[in-house]
Amino acid sequence: MTGETKAKELESTPRGLYSRAIDRISGNGVSLSVTTWCVSTAKVPGNGYEAIALPEPAPRQLPKNEDPSLVKRNRRMLGNLLGTLERFRKEDKQLSGTDAYARRSAVLQKAEQKAREESERLRMQERENMTEKRRRDLTLRARVAAKAEQKELELLFLRWCEQKKKLSNFIRATDADQRKEQTFLEWKAAKRQEVSEYQKEVEERFLSNVEKELERWQNARKARKANNEAMNLQETMDKELETHRMEHGLKKRKIPGAGGEDEEDEVEDISGGEDDITIDDLLQEGGDGNVKEVATDTAEAVEGDITL
Repeated sequence: MTGETKAKELESTPRGLYSRAIDRISGNGVSLSVTTWCVSTAKVPGNGYEAIALPEPAPRQLPKNEDPSLVKRNRRMLGNLLGTLERFRKEDKQLSGTDAYARRSAVLQKAEQKAREESERLRMQERENMTEKRRRDLTLRARVAAKAEQKELELLFLRWCEQKKKLSNFIRATDADQRKEQTFLEWKAAKRQEVSEYQKEVEERFLSNVEKELERWQNARKARKANNEAMNLQETMDKELETHRMEHGLKKRKIPGAGGEDEEDEVEDISGGEDDITIDDLLQEGGDGNVKEVATDTAEAVEGDITL
């Protein structure tokens, strides 16, 4: 392969085209600043050709319409600024070993630490405030949702009542309703039967308690009466009988076939005598164990007459 063929192939590559463009621009007298990325100092990998050296960048030329005094002013201000910064840097370097600088550094560090702590405290306070606000918002939303649900349930209940009121004038004849009604009636009858049985059981229990109490009271009364002596019982009965006669008078008994008052009085006297004799005879004929029982029965009979 000849040198001309290699030159043509090199010119056909992008790098060759770029080099030709640079040469053409430089030949026309136009300055161009070439950046570092377009400078190659090594051979092209894989080809074995030497890289073409790019021309050095030309010095920057000011535009014709730019004022030279303005450029000088900008340069002077930039120089002053750089000088001031350099002077401050040297002063800080000189004062860095003194006690005043150390104290000032400590104060600055404390101030920065305090500022950081204050910033952290404010950040935490703001976070807590946001959390509290969020909690209040969620609580308020929950209450509003609960109140809305309650109102919806109330409206639903009112609609249900209105619907039931409308349907109260009609008879439902569906099989499902009839089965429900039959089930309810059976349940109602069973519950009534259970309640009736329970009432009977309670009534029987109370009656048995009353009978036991009455029996106990009667036994106590009999025992109390049996402890009294026969004479005291006779005197008590005589007093009660006399009191009964004084309050109610003699009990008149009509004898069949008798028509006069004298006969009635005689009958009353005889009956009174018979009562006295009967009591005395009972007291005399009774033994040690039977006297008290006979006296008790006689006293109960007299009390029954007094009650009548």
